Amino acid sequence: MNEVKATLADAHYIAQPGDGEPRLFLVLDFSIENRGRETMMVYESSEVRLRDGKGYAFEPVRLQKTKGDLGNKVIPGDRNRGEVAFLISDGAKGLRALFDFSEVGYKVAAGWTLPERSPSNTASLGAEQLQEAPRSVYKDVYYLRRKLTSAFGKNEISEARELAYRVLSTSNTLLEKGTLVDHGNEGLFEQWNAMGKLAVSAEYRKGRPEKWVLYDYYPNAALKSSVPWVKGARHGLEIQYFETGTNKMKWVPWAKGLRAGENKLFWPSGKVRAVWNTREGRLHGAAAFYGENGVLQRSYAFKDDKVTEPVKTFDAQGKAAAPERFQPESDPYYKLLAPQ
Repeated sequence: MNEVKATLADAHYIAQPGDGEPRLFLVLDFSIENRGRETMMVYESSEVRLRDGKGYAFEPVRLQKTKGDLGNKVIPGDRNRGEVAFLISDGAKGLRALFDFSEVGYKVAAGWTLPERSPSNTASLGAEQLQEAPRSVYKDVYYLRRKLTSAFGKNEISEARELAYRVLSTSNTLLEKGTLVDHGNEGLFEQWNAMGKLAVSAEYRKGRPEKWVLYDYYPNAALKSSVPWVKGARHGLEIQYFETGTNKMKWVPWAKGLRAGENKLFWPSGKVRAVWNTREGRLHGAAAFYGENGVLQRSYAFKDDKVTEPVKTFDAQGKAAAPERFQPESDPYYKLLAPQ
């Protein structure tokens, strides 16, 4: 499993009095460190949870006052830090925060018992100082859940009611959209980056991502790569593109986090530059390199990452030349077969 460390650095309350029903928020300051070897996605709406002593679950909301951005992509060796706010009921007791990635392939399931509200850990702000971010719709989910539990009892919800939503930035550009039911996200979920490009496309089931595709882009906004994931591991065909964003540069097949199948490298013209095979993450089988004119230049034979015979070489016309001894440290062709 992939290694992740979750830390709760702080917890404090924000009270918002008013003429109507007063509202109380609990703000949790989390950091997530990726100690694994694969890039991971954090979805704060599904991995971060808050429950009271009776088992009631509170939904996260987005506030303009919260700092950082916990929900994002985390590369290996890096960490995200951000605050997650929950709209809670006044008088809630036995609050406990949960962070659970175990069902999507990460080795972390942590919990913290939270301090009860007191004057020393509560700020009181008016509506003009505490505003829900324009891109937030999670308050609607909180009231939807409260209505459901009030009508049926928290363990007797017999009908999942859907809430389609969109998340907008302060400049009114689309950042996220999906569908929520009583247990969280369900079905298609999409996120866009600051350039307005699709960054994540995921399929949710019962509040958890089943599979998703991560999209990366060059500074010129051209598509750089698309990487499919299933339950926390790369699975499917990863495609990398040249900076034009149209021609494929490389494709890499994955199966449960390991390279498996026929890999290909392309010339900018679209012609095949190299073809090689992998099995369970290792080079296994034939590997061949071609010139831009399509003529075979070099071929290898691998078994479990080891070359089993001398490297075959060919002249400009594709005729066999003298074989060479395999020298991985100085072989420029071999280096192209390594994961990138």
